[in-house]
Amino acid sequence: MPGANATAAIIREVPTPHNDMPTRWKIRIDGQNLPDVRTEFLHAVVSGWLDPPGEHRSQAKPYTISPLARDDSPLAAGRSGVWELTLLDDRLCSRFDDAVAAAQTAGIRLGRERYALSPPELLQAESYRDLTGPSVDVGPVRRFGFQLHTPTTFRKGQRSEPLPTPQGVFGHLRRRWNEYCGADLQMRLDITSCDLLVAAIAGESVEWDVRLGANGKRVPWRGFVGFVEFEAGSACSSLDLSNLAVLTRLSAYAGVGANTTVGFGICSPTFG
Repeated sequence: MPGANATAAIIREVPTPHNDMPTRWKIRIDGQNLPDVRTEFLHAVVSGWLDPPGEHRSQAKPYTISPLARDDSPLAAGRSGVWELTLLDDRLCSRFDDAVAAAQTAGIRLGRERYALSPPELLQAESYRDLTGPSVDVGPVRRFGFQLHTPTTFRKGQRSEPLPTPQGVFGHLRRRWNEYCGADLQMRLDITSCDLLVAAIAGESVEWDVRLGANGKRVPWRGFVGFVEFEAGSACSSLDLSNLAVLTRLSAYAGVGANTTVGFGICSPTFG
């Protein structure tokens, strides 16, 4: 691949990450029974790679995991699958590199099967400061869209709901931003003052069952799949518009809503 710098463990398509830089990776596995690989199995592997002792069951983690997708290309012959992992804290990168190097020798166990692991590809990397920089050209743009590829849900105490509201979407992204961006980039965004409304929405509510919690029970969750676009009101300041744009871009790494470590809330941002 032109410009790629391959190492024994990692394929890097952009410069090596450094300091407060979220990254997005594509990971390929090869083996039998790919349809049986659940996202919870991927989470268990990544948790073993990255989680500090005692943090396996933590609800807020500095990474997201997409579901496995089958690679239907002729060369794959139905034996390959790909999934994506994003790291919101690049201090995890060295731990990730070490774990991947070991896994390429031994493979990884997903459920009852063991799968071969190819060198991950670095798809995207931007520092948190870059996400706030001149490349975020808001101009007249007042619309912020999210293509939600996997079920997206929002916790409400002990319950959850699939409705993507401005407060639910941007509130989640603001928390993720302030948790990992560093002390000098903390964001004070009053979402209510932006007078955001739903300008467009198309999709459906679907049910997806995952095994969560200490008892390991499989629980059905309802989530929204489709497209939603929010429009800021005329009273929204230029600073708030810029902050909304920053958070929208962050969604490519952080996902949206709850359970993003088991495949929920994977999205692509758009600007209208």
